[in-house]
Amino acid sequence: VQDGTICASGRVIRKGRSVAFAEGEVTRDDGRVLARTTASFAVLQPGR
Repeated sequence: VQDGTICASGRVIRKGRSVAFAEGEVTRDDGRVLARTTASFAVLQPGR
């Protein structure tokens, strides 16, 4: 993107006791999607 504005957003899809799933998206100011991703994360418990 050489000019204009981009916007990045993310959200948690599901969070369990040991694993969480999230997705993210980057869009231009005209609404066009530039990038989309999904990820999984280990949820760590303090003291374990």
